[in-house]
Amino acid sequence: MGSPLSPALCLMVVSISEQIWSCTFRQILANHHLFIRHIRYVDNRLIFGDKRLTELAPYEVLLDDGFYGKPIILETEPDQEFLGFMLETKPLELIYQGPTNISQVLSPFSASPPAVLLSGFRSRCHIVIKGAFPAFRVQQGLTQLIHLYTRAGFPKEELQSICDQLLIQHQNLRSQCQTRVSRWLVRLLFSLGLVCLSSFFLGLWFPLFLLFVSLLSSLSFGSFLAQLSLAPFFS
Repeated sequence: MGSPLSPALCLMVVSISEQIWSCTFRQILANHHLFIRHIRYVDNRLIFGDKRLTELAPYEVLLDDGFYGKPIILETEPDQEFLGFMLETKPLELIYQGPTNISQVLSPFSASPPAVLLSGFRSRCHIVIKGAFPAFRVQQGLTQLIHLYTRAGFPKEELQSICDQLLIQHQNLRSQCQTRVSRWLVRLLFSLGLVCLSSFFLGLWFPLFLLFVSLLSSLSFGSFLAQLSLAPFFS
């Protein structure tokens, strides 16, 4: 523990066990139709969803304390905190639980450059904007950070300006994702239209060729869709 290699080594070990589990129970996992989500960061993992998941054979295995094999033993946390967030289920909310003591932030009077002094604030704001849910919990987390850093001696106006800039950046990223989705759908519909027209005028082989080309163009978008589907939590 404490070594820079620890996260990578941990990731290697647990990923192998999880891949074996996923392959072993692939058919059941594809057809259970229950709301279940998995999140893991290094050696912290969170599994939440329909309470009936404990009745499924794959989850009896996954939730077992010895799932990863000796000497790794799973320990259940006694509360609902996960990676600095509090998870509420009714309704579903992710509430940022940030630092509360000014000793946990850099002093504005240290000799470091301004960009370094505020790097921790920027990083925490990114975490709040990406992780907190719903929107009012995002604003609540940012207000909490501004209050803490103001108490430490940083100017409130500058902190608020940084928050506003980061919110705009994240909104622009979401807009770009939506634009890319729209463009891809237009391309796909256009390709399908060509397939229909060519099948009417030119027979079968040419539309099949066009369909093949359209599928190839779709593949380049597949990884993007996969990332988009995982975006809501700790991306």
